[in-house]
Amino acid sequence: MKYNLFKNCRVVINAGTEVLKIDGMGEPARETPAQEMAGVNIQRTYEDYSVFMANLDGVKVGDRVRVPGFKVPTTVIVGDKKLNFDEIEVAGEYATVYRIEGEQINLVFDRALFKSAMDRNDTGVWEDTQLAAYLRGAFLDALRKETSAADCGLLRKEELWGDNALPFFRNGRNRVCFDKDEDCSVWYWTETVEDASAAYFYLANYYGSSAHYAADYSYFYVRPRFALKSKICGA
Repeated sequence: MKYNLFKNCRVVINAGTEVLKIDGMGEPARETPAQEMAGVNIQRTYEDYSVFMANLDGVKVGDRVRVPGFKVPTTVIVGDKKLNFDEIEVAGEYATVYRIEGEQINLVFDRALFKSAMDRNDTGVWEDTQLAAYLRGAFLDALRKETSAADCGLLRKEELWGDNALPFFRNGRNRVCFDKDEDCSVWYWTETVEDASAAYFYLANYYGSSAHYAADYSYFYVRPRFALKSKICGA
């Protein structure tokens, strides 16, 4: 690693480069295109969710917030084969802004929240899966009480990998997800179908690369994403 040294200085780390840049105190640090394309470092961390909500118009990709705690009740999603979801209590979890489109701010939980099958009925369409029904039903209802979330689901393959991947996920570390104990990285589902006829869906594996597996496999993790509106309609 190379160093640029100055007296009376402040350290600013440029992600995605081999340079530890040390700026003089006379000028504030600026974001650079290199930082954005490297996946964007965590810009700011909001421990107080109300402060985050009050600053939605100024939020940037890479900003992180501690989500208020919420509890999702035990839920059963019907079908030829039922899929049971145990009660989960989400507390002390962070979510990071990974995309901003117009007035919609998209966040994803930093850690996986629980394990689940995608679907037990060989459904090859995300919107019709039992996991989609749960995330857009009982899970969103519980989350919305604390966050005013407008939508909930999973990340998509095209957001994570390929030429059109979102800048935030071009940094492989941002594709890697850990369990709640942070003692190991995990495989987690995406919304994208790999083979609808066989009900196979894409996943991110433990080092952030793409994989796929049958939707009825119950030992993969769920890393929800959700959306907020930066402005309230009519405000």
